Amino acid sequence: MKVIILPLTLCLLVLLSGCWDQRLFKDAKLVLGASFDLTDNGKLLTTVSIPNISKTSQGPGRETVQIISAVANTPRESREKINHKISKNFDASKMRVLLLGKKLAKQKVYPLLDVFYRDPTSALNAKLAVVNGKSKNALNLTLSGETKVSTYLSDLLDSARKTTLVGENENIQGICGKMLDPGSDIVLPLLEVKEQQGLIKVAGLALFNGDKYTGYHLTPKESTLFLLLSGQKGDLARITAKVFKNRKPDIYNYITIEAKHINPDIQVNVNAQGEISAALHLNLKVRTIEYPKDKLNTEKEIRVLDQKLSKVLTKLANDVAEKLQKANADPLGIGRQIIAFHHDLWDKIDWSKEYPNIQMNAEVNVEILQHGIIN
Repeated sequence: MKVIILPLTLCLLVLLSGCWDQRLFKDAKLVLGASFDLTDNGKLLTTVSIPNISKTSQGPGRETVQIISAVANTPRESREKINHKISKNFDASKMRVLLLGKKLAKQKVYPLLDVFYRDPTSALNAKLAVVNGKSKNALNLTLSGETKVSTYLSDLLDSARKTTLVGENENIQGICGKMLDPGSDIVLPLLEVKEQQGLIKVAGLALFNGDKYTGYHLTPKESTLFLLLSGQKGDLARITAKVFKNRKPDIYNYITIEAKHINPDIQVNVNAQGEISAALHLNLKVRTIEYPKDKLNTEKEIRVLDQKLSKVLTKLANDVAEKLQKANADPLGIGRQIIAFHHDLWDKIDWSKEYPNIQMNAEVNVEILQHGIIN
């Protein structure tokens, strides 16, 4: 048997192709973070963050970060220009985060991402975000206690996702389908650079129409409620609400809740006249994690808070719906339901003109299940 296996093995070895497409780490400069901005003359300013480890005679190497920029006509051309400034080959296959300047994001975003979709080595799971201002300022920020700004940004967005401040699939691959879908729009995290504090803040969600940033955004509280309305909940979802007005001290007027179970429902209706309406429903079962007034020990008090929370969050949900229509952004996919269930109507209307004028109402029902370990 061995006599047969050995010649067969040798024949198979001859047919193996080997590592014909290998890319050696020693020949690459890994880009872990990148940003795109629009220059005053309409060109593309690309900035990248590249970590370098310098060898030392004793102990581990010392890590530094190299920030390089280039002005070009396209992202691919900017890569080539940056490649002329570094000692090894430009490699974005491990990129963790891509930032878009606010001014540039108001133009078409898809052309900027074309280079990623065409390259099979691209890091399609790289997180995307819009920066309120120039995005290069985020990569150039000097951080206290942080070695790499790319790691800081990636962890910041991960934390925001876990706390239901940004969505689950806001990366290069995740937004592609929605960006090209006429019946749905994307949202992306909106960041603000606090240079004096050496910090970057998640300011909410940037609203898009197609692949253009509308200039409107949801605040952090609005973002959390929007994500719950769309059925997205991270590890934690907490909202602080003012449920009373005249209690003293003022801290007695507030309660903080944590969503435990969510049941969202979006119903799109078309009447006989072809008028479109959308009803947004959200049932929230929550637990109280802060109630400074205390004495949350009676069924009557809990039911009063249920009603007040429902009223406050219903108003907030309608504010969110109003802002979505004002921005002409449809991230809830109402147009997608029209396409699926009322396709004849869809063929007759211009959704970008119809959507801002449809009737949209939201209702949130809150039920407190737990009030903590003390009354």
